[in-house]
Amino acid sequence: MATQGQGDSTPWKVDGFATVFHVSLDIGNAEKLRKWAFWHLDLNAGCGWNDKAGCEGSPISFLRVASQFKRPIRAYFCDKRQEACDALAGRIPPLSLPGTIFTNVVCCDNAALLGEIAKQIRRCENPEYAIGQVLCDPNGFNDMPLDALAAFAAEFPRIDVIIHLNISLFARMRGCKKSEQYAKGFGSKPEPEDVLRRLGRKWWSIRRIPSRKGMKGERFTTAVGTSFKNRSRRIMDFVDLESDEGQSIVKQLKSEDPKGQMEFAFVKEIGRRWSL
Repeated sequence: MATQGQGDSTPWKVDGFATVFHVSLDIGNAEKLRKWAFWHLDLNAGCGWNDKAGCEGSPISFLRVASQFKRPIRAYFCDKRQEACDALAGRIPPLSLPGTIFTNVVCCDNAALLGEIAKQIRRCENPEYAIGQVLCDPNGFNDMPLDALAAFAAEFPRIDVIIHLNISLFARMRGCKKSEQYAKGFGSKPEPEDVLRRLGRKWWSIRRIPSRKGMKGERFTTAVGTSFKNRSRRIMDFVDLESDEGQSIVKQLKSEDPKGQMEFAFVKEIGRRWSL
């Protein structure tokens, strides 16, 4: 099976996702909202288990959290690798989920899933009031369907956006923009705040970046976008993006050391193709 992105920070990442899942489901569990479906979309879902990191993946984490809530939930897990989808589908039945949770593992492109679920939501309820969350945890920049995700977020303003950002990748792209050899291929690539701006959520929370100590490899943070203010106060380890601490984290993102970007194979490929 093709590997999925994982490393020292993977358990930290999944724990953070679980906290966000619980808060979003809890808010959506208000009596006036409970009769409507909670829509959950997981892009680049993977196989449900991170063998190198030794922890569950985001799909299983979500379903464990979701089983605590007595309300209709429609969960869709997307991956373009058939073997990952088959493995994930096999891990769901042993969870013995309540009948209120509908799950579907879909092998397709992320953008295609967003378009299909948008059609389903339109058929059953008013898009303006649909609630839920969409998780984008890309294995690389190519796995982030930014245009499709932005269109989906614009149509469904009450569906939260959770996006996991590879700080090291953005730093390498930033470094390549300064290189005469690679500037043409990377000049149009966005910064993390550009990505968040495109996704059209007024209020963003950002997770504190863990210390390098004891955590090797790429560095990440998670951002949660919502149409409602102050939700971050309920999410452990997340702060309002516009707060002093949030802006300090953004500054930290900008100062990430891009040294070594030319050593990565994807940069050499860019030099030939001029695109990600």
